[in-house]
Amino acid sequence: MNPWIRNLLALAVITGVEVGLLGHYNHLLSAAATDTVPTTAVPVTDPAAAAPKTLANIQPLSPNLMAVSDDGQKFVYVDKNLMLRVLDISTGQTEYTLQLKFQPVYLSWIRDDTLFIGTEAPDGNLIDLRLSTITLLNGNVRLIHVFSGFSPDATFENVTFSPYTNDTYILIASSTASVMYHYDTNGNLNQVDLGGRDVKKAAATTVNDDVFFQDFVNQQPNVLMRDNNGNITLLQTDAVLLRLVGTTAYYGKLDSNGDVTEIDSYTAPGGIDGNASGTTGSAGADNASNAAGGGSAGGSGTPGQSRTLLKLSTPIPPANLYIANNADVYDASTSGVQNLSTNDTVNVPAGTQPVIRSNGMMLLAPDGTVTFIL
Repeated sequence: MNPWIRNLLALAVITGVEVGLLGHYNHLLSAAATDTVPTTAVPVTDPAAAAPKTLANIQPLSPNLMAVSDDGQKFVYVDKNLMLRVLDISTGQTEYTLQLKFQPVYLSWIRDDTLFIGTEAPDGNLIDLRLSTITLLNGNVRLIHVFSGFSPDATFENVTFSPYTNDTYILIASSTASVMYHYDTNGNLNQVDLGGRDVKKAAATTVNDDVFFQDFVNQQPNVLMRDNNGNITLLQTDAVLLRLVGTTAYYGKLDSNGDVTEIDSYTAPGGIDGNASGTTGSAGADNASNAAGGGSAGGSGTPGQSRTLLKLSTPIPPANLYIANNADVYDASTSGVQNLSTNDTVNVPAGTQPVIRSNGMMLLAPDGTVTFIL
């Protein structure tokens, strides 16, 4: 395990860090609280060895409180009794449970053995947003930070972690504003300067300190990239960020109704040392040129260039599109989930809800069956 991860998990509360906010952000009004998340955990070992890519009897508190591990082997969700459960996808056996004390609002994986859990607690007319980690091997739960004094509709939108650079980006957003924080390799917390943008989605690359994000300007979504020097490049206007795989971002171009008509990919320049090429300008400055372009259909493409992955014959809502690990495109807007790259169909019961997260698409059927597409 990386030294930074050990340091991060060892922290109970980070104090003494005050992050200034732009005036229009109604956020972060007081220092972090000192209470902790409960640590009553029950690891279950020696699971059996075989089974399907579906799980039964899954009744999540909310569809967004489900997530798949990076290796596609484990599934975590919070049930209606605020019990967090980790299951082996191959066997269906429970590997870990934890009774939550606070209301959960966010859940994601740090690789395959640790979780980020975001909870909220009332703070007068405002709320406190609490970010903790859960280490499955030993049941350790650590409160990392309490972001205090947020408006009641604020929540964790994304917590994205780069396993090679040990950088973590935390995006908190309300209906009207957003703010992003960055934990660096040494565990220092700072606000990320995004030029006052209203950001709703973000993802960090795995091998360099680049962040792809989606903002809104006059109700128009745009996809951008911020490199490790703070330079911001506009990749595409009227577009939504669909998924990041490694250093390749997949985004959809939108029509006037907000539906996707074309899926493009962009691979971040630079290597494991995070030295990106092809961007110029002072820190925080926009790259005036639009990096999005044409190209033949295919996968990730040349670093620093965009290419077309797939043009859609029928526009599809962004929430129904998923890009798999092999760059296949899935459409969950019909009664069956269609692989648009192969024309294969995954049959699912009527009323099935697609839940798309960073590591997979989960198809939640009314009877509690979950089918996984990774």
